[in-house]
Amino acid sequence: MTQTPRRKPPTAGEGKAGAEPLTPTAASGPRDVAGLADAVASMERRLAEMQARLDGLDAGIEARRRTERELDIQIAIRKGTLELSGKEPGADPEKPGQPREDDPRQDR
Repeated sequence: MTQTPRRKPPTAGEGKAGAEPLTPTAASGPRDVAGLADAVASMERRLAEMQARLDGLDAGIEARRRTERELDIQIAIRKGTLELSGKEPGADPEKPGQPREDDPRQDR
């Protein structure tokens, strides 16, 4: 009975020139392990800093949205007040719904 040669499963970095294994081995030395640990710690610090910055930006965006909603409400209230009073800009406050007599009309 003839056996077919088995292919070994691919490993990380196989086929790449100069690829290093993803996990350090005892043969790679304690310095390599410490270097990787430092790199991981550095990446985790950067990730935490970026997350804090992102949280700050999100808070700023939400504050601006709240302000925009408040301003939109104020504008709507003012427009509604003008509409209810029947006055347009330049209207005589003593005569509701009528333009000022001293203002020239645009439609003449």
